[in-house]
Amino acid sequence: MDCEPSDVMEALMEEDMERLRARRRAGTRANRGHGLLPTSPSSSTFSVDSNGSSVILGMGTGAGIRDVLPLKSAFFDWCLEYFKEPQMRQAEADEPGSVQYNYQVWRQQRNEQIIAETDTQSEVAQNSRWDKYVSKVQGPGHPLLMAFHAYDNHLAIANELDMISVWDWSRKKRMNYFCNGNPKGKSITSLEIINQDVGGMIMTGSADGVVRLYRNYDLEAAQGPVQMVSSFRGLNEVIQMTKGSGLIMDWKQSGGSLLVAGDSRIIRVWDVHTETQVLDLETNADSPVTSMMSDHGASSTFVASFADGEVKVFDRRLEEEDAVVRSYAEHGSWVQNVRWHPTLPGQFLSGSLDGEVKLWDLRGSDRAVQTWNIHPNGLSVFDVHPHTGTFAASSAMTPTHWRDQRIMVQSMSHSVSLSNFSVPTGISSFPQSARGGGVPSPFIPRSTSLAFHPLEMLYGVGGPDGTVRIMGCKFT
Repeated sequence: MDCEPSDVMEALMEEDMERLRARRRAGTRANRGHGLLPTSPSSSTFSVDSNGSSVILGMGTGAGIRDVLPLKSAFFDWCLEYFKEPQMRQAEADEPGSVQYNYQVWRQQRNEQIIAETDTQSEVAQNSRWDKYVSKVQGPGHPLLMAFHAYDNHLAIANELDMISVWDWSRKKRMNYFCNGNPKGKSITSLEIINQDVGGMIMTGSADGVVRLYRNYDLEAAQGPVQMVSSFRGLNEVIQMTKGSGLIMDWKQSGGSLLVAGDSRIIRVWDVHTETQVLDLETNADSPVTSMMSDHGASSTFVASFADGEVKVFDRRLEEEDAVVRSYAEHGSWVQNVRWHPTLPGQFLSGSLDGEVKLWDLRGSDRAVQTWNIHPNGLSVFDVHPHTGTFAASSAMTPTHWRDQRIMVQSMSHSVSLSNFSVPTGISSFPQSARGGGVPSPFIPRSTSLAFHPLEMLYGVGGPDGTVRIMGCKFT
């Protein structure tokens, strides 16, 4: 039958009183010599309790004490199921059915779709024009470093003020703006977005040798404000140089390894999974490392460029003193960037500040396979698209050419450039710091920036007025 808890308690108290009256009547009749049992007001039968005395139980049903007490309830079974789950933290991301698990499944499917779409575009892009205007954002300072997110419309920018801004370039909306916390006089010299498959974290390297990692930079998707989750000294042996490069990083997502170099005579390899230092490789050079890039896949080789124009190939499997397997010395000035060929294994490109871009082959001689004299008056930034045979370079600002910058996009399979156009610098006069050979950061020999998108056929061009233009490929 259905009854409320108050009804149960009231019935139990009434039966307690009935038992008390029954014992009193039984005692009185025993004294009189009578053996009659008392009758129940509800006409129920008597049961025997644990003491062997006759009492009325079961709320007038005549049930025994073992059938009624304790009261039957499903509360214990509910508690058993409820407290099996952790109560002090959220559900694990790999728990099927959780919000985080469903979100990561959606991200994986979305990422695979983006990769499939960009793979079909890469074949057409190396024969198309690259001067399509896509978007533009405006921030403070000089955008010296930029990094695109591979799957989200996010762009991270670092300026000479040690500030990092994160933009949604498709909506022209700034998502976050925070300080890296460098000591005075130490600039941000490296910028990466890591773990992009599952959301992403911003990793910075500064000239004081410290690597910092930030999460929750996307306030719309994050569960709190931006947070520095880790900070460690990537390089201990930082050498003070007249013209240094600060700290240079290269992140390899597939192996979870981080290369750290710069104003040092070693290249340090970190294993992020174990958070330990793996080995130190001798550079065998007196000039600082200016850029690095690991080879694709499971290869242990990587290429590094230097401020004196030299380019070296390292193999991590060899002894630390003998890790240099190839050395190239055709560049006559600071090598601004070095990148592996996106489609041909064993080949890589390098661009120097004197305006030359060279293609090298590990299986060939020590001379460049091909040379492009992109900007005879000086090169500012050089980058290669990771998935199509295309590279881009911007011209350097000089006292005679400072009102605009020339952007040239070149196909590696054609002698004629795909696009060659100018973008205004947005400044009213040649910078005073540049007149004396100075730049916004003492560790970055330029006032502008250029970076390709990791997957899509896009690239960003940063000007000295803080403007970043997102340009793309014209497929029609």
